[in-house]
Amino acid sequence: MLQVTIKETREQLASIIEQVSVGNKQFLITKFNKPKAMIIPIDETMFKNNTKKLEDSFGVWKGRSDIKNSAKWVAKLRARTSTRHAKISS
Repeated sequence: MLQVTIKETREQLASIIEQVSVGNKQFLITKFNKPKAMIIPIDETMFKNNTKKLEDSFGVWKGRSDIKNSAKWVAKLRARTSTRHAKISS
């Protein structure tokens, strides 16, 4: 695993990504000599599994009958929580 600073990462990002994707190298990114992040090659099977889960998550809203017209639903929600529209009695 190669170690680079955040500054080096900014300056050489395209080269680092090329080395990771083509050369299968791994980079540890440090800030003040402390590890902060890693750049590693994508595991294709993990990527496919995550993509499928992401697609499935959009279906959560599919069965909601109270949000058929999302603009009206949001307006109603905002009206309930807004203090600007409250009547002030004198």
